[in-house]
Amino acid sequence: MSSHSRMMCGIGGASRAEGKSDVSRIEYSMQLGILIPALISLCGCVAMAIPSLQSESAGYTGCPPEENQITNVQTILGTPTTYNASCKGKTYLCSAGHCAPVAN
Repeated sequence: MSSHSRMMCGIGGASRAEGKSDVSRIEYSMQLGILIPALISLCGCVAMAIPSLQSESAGYTGCPPEENQITNVQTILGTPTTYNASCKGKTYLCSAGHCAPVAN
């Protein structure tokens, strides 16, 4: 059998290379299948933390928790580390349970 015939029948180097490509595509798909839900769940953690951040910052802003607007939430592994709390035209930078007015 000539090398051309072997290639057309799927015998030879081309089929092995294609097989490796299929495996890497499957592995990549599996990684995305794990990574995408993980990222989505991390986004959910921040959204669930907003009421807690509103309550935590209420003592510093002087506003009831529901009036505090939370923005610029920075996270590490889904846990809020710093954020801004705004109320009545004033903005506060909050971190580790403490807030201070943002300098203008």
